[in-house]
Amino acid sequence: SSSSSSSSPSSLRGLWTLERLASRFPNSHFRLSDTHTATISLSDFARYSLENQDDSPLAIYDSAFVDRNGKEKVMAEEYITPEIFKDDLFNYYFERPPHRWILLAPERSGTGIHLDPLYTSAWLALCTGQKRWVLFPPH
Repeated sequence: SSSSSSSSPSSLRGLWTLERLASRFPNSHFRLSDTHTATISLSDFARYSLENQDDSPLAIYDSAFVDRNGKEKVMAEEYITPEIFKDDLFNYYFERPPHRWILLAPERSGTGIHLDPLYTSAWLALCTGQKRWVLFPPH
């Protein structure tokens, strides 16, 4: 059953751990980057995440997961935008940029300094672990 009846992204905390996702969708493939086409199954990624010793580990960054028609389609139903963010100007734009992402990453992973597509803002529901942010003044 889907958790789409919930109105809070916090409901994903127990449901969207890497272990739970890998057991629910072991053979579903997700992109390692939205700029490349390389994919990895969740079961392989879970194993990699536990065993890797890389200085800069691979991570799943996939904005197309909600558009798939496979078994993982249920994730799109579980992915709930908080009510406070539902009124979004991109709802009225002719071509919406990617706005729903799944990011799965082991320890020591991260991104370089970047701007999100079209300078968009984002909300983040952290399901497990921690994320550190570095913010710079705009000048």
